[in-house]
Amino acid sequence: DWMIALLELLDRLPAASAAIARPDGWTLAAAMIGAALLVAPPGVPLRAAGVPCLLPLLLAPQRLPGADSLWITALDMGQGSSILVETAQTRLLYDAGPARGDDRSAAGRFLVPYLRSRGIERIDALVVSHLDAEHAGGAAAVAALLRPKLLLTSFDPRLLSLPESSRRGMATERCEAGRRLAVGDLQLDLLHPPQTAR
Repeated sequence: DWMIALLELLDRLPAASAAIARPDGWTLAAAMIGAALLVAPPGVPLRAAGVPCLLPLLLAPQRLPGADSLWITALDMGQGSSILVETAQTRLLYDAGPARGDDRSAAGRFLVPYLRSRGIERIDALVVSHLDAEHAGGAAAVAALLRPKLLLTSFDPRLLSLPESSRRGMATERCEAGRRLAVGDLQLDLLHPPQTAR
């Protein structure tokens, strides 16, 4: 019981876990050899070599777009979708996918694990196009797990029912045609909705 209590306490620490990018085949093979060596019985030759075999997991660089590149990844999550826009310095997520009736979201079950497998722990901006469950349903999960610095919506952001802890430190901007915003090294020209639409 005391060990479980200690592990639960450690799990609540901010640095209890870290997302690392999915390793390539060689890195994964080296890690498997390293793990096998480390759990080998005492007396097995080269047992201590298991530690250096695990290091590539931590040192593998995150795959990022080049300086003048733009990556756009469309993610299909059943009824809803999400689009990840990446540059060398910026991550913008357009829509957050659907929510499920049992208080789960596709963002928490599929989107966030995908981003973490890419080594992405935080995004710079979340754009929620409109207040439809297939587009805005996962916004609370994205806000809580990826802590965007900026939220862009065409409606009152209070309608998203984001937890207070997620809203802290997040700026909010209204999407209106004719506006121009800088998000990191991205320049956004907003085309919709018209400024008169409220």
